[in-house]
Amino acid sequence: MKKTTVIIPCLPSSDLPAAGDATSSPHNHDKLAGIMEISANIAERQRTQAELLESKRFLRSTLDTLSSHIAIINERGIVIDVNMAWKRVAKENQFIGSDCGLGGNYLTMCDSASGNFAAEACMIADSIRALIAGRSQKFQLEYPSHSQDAQRWFVVRVTRFAGDGLVRVVVAHEDVTARKLAEIELAQTREQLSQTSRHAVMAEVATGVLHNVGNVINSVNVAACCLADVIRKSKVESLSKVAALMREHEGDMVAFLTSDEKGRQIPTYIAHLGEHLAAEQSAALRELADLQKNIEHIKDIITMQQGRAKMLGRTESLSATDLVEDALKMNSASFTRHDIEITKDFSDVPFITVERHKALQVLVNLMRNAKQSCDDSGRVEKKLVLRVTQTPGHVRIAVMDNGVGIPKENLARIFAHGFTTKKDGHGFGLHSCALAAREMGGSLTVHSDGTETGATFTLELPIVPR
Repeated sequence: MKKTTVIIPCLPSSDLPAAGDATSSPHNHDKLAGIMEISANIAERQRTQAELLESKRFLRSTLDTLSSHIAIINERGIVIDVNMAWKRVAKENQFIGSDCGLGGNYLTMCDSASGNFAAEACMIADSIRALIAGRSQKFQLEYPSHSQDAQRWFVVRVTRFAGDGLVRVVVAHEDVTARKLAEIELAQTREQLSQTSRHAVMAEVATGVLHNVGNVINSVNVAACCLADVIRKSKVESLSKVAALMREHEGDMVAFLTSDEKGRQIPTYIAHLGEHLAAEQSAALRELADLQKNIEHIKDIITMQQGRAKMLGRTESLSATDLVEDALKMNSASFTRHDIEITKDFSDVPFITVERHKALQVLVNLMRNAKQSCDDSGRVEKKLVLRVTQTPGHVRIAVMDNGVGIPKENLARIFAHGFTTKKDGHGFGLHSCALAAREMGGSLTVHSDGTETGATFTLELPIVPR
């Protein structure tokens, strides 16, 4: 603070008491005391003025260092002060007026605004009038202010000074373009990830469908080969030879069958041939039945896939056990071929609300992983337990295997994107399953006591509200 020098007015020497004059009058003492009091008041006033000036400088410095574009308006809406940020933006945008709006009516500016942002300007003006009238204390609005060259967004915060003095309202515009663009980019990234996840889910289920159709086609091929072999080895050609021989002796058929050596063998041969052809027919019918069964299974798998494709993106109320049965049917051929023993432990549970396609993708993936875990374990007895139980608000579907298990160090990252222990794995299967579970309002967890102890994956899905 500046040093203040106090100047005491000079008095006539006759009015001053003589030094060491013990007989000075009381009148002289009172006059000197009055002069000293006046001097002290002047000094105090000067200190107060210096402090007030310093406060104004500090306030001005504070306003000018803020990034917000700030204007202070009075009870009539007149702009009485602005900070440097306001002046800079006003000049950059060729604000009408040499004083960057100082002295102008901010309410009138907002009321007369036109273009795409006129509605927001009117809202700001109405909010300021409410603050001036004391009906509210603050207001905030985010609004766009795009130009031909760039997109921009601002947040305006309007606040009334507290207290009973003069009405003053602070209007602060903050440029939030960077934050808004980041939010837009984040939303786009999330949408892209969602699309990628959705496509991956569809690809995962489609891969499962093709895999299981491929297994059934293998059975179809075996049945077709067996049927073709039966036909190739058929004795029908021998019957044709017998018929040709009998046509040669149409005129003397009785003598041929009774007296001719070949003729006498024909009845017995026909009897044996009939038995053989009946056995051939039975074998062919069995192979045809297996062939028809496998073809129907392929049709069921394709029909289920088509139905799920139509329902993609839609939630529905359905039975958890039916959902597990569908997933099991899609893997049944693979389980049979790999000698996987299936145990079902289904409790009576309420319906769940899920997107069928998404839930089925999770279960198909979990069952396939369990089958691979059992195969990799090298066990003779490979077991898979499917359990459906109820918890508060959710249905719990557990897929348990006695396969290779999961090391403790892998449990924490088993659902991480890109994590895999398979040589040909891409690390997206379980990650997409965990995402799908969350999107359906549920969760996917895993438990394993370590290697060679098997693993349990548990999918929880929400119950249909009553």
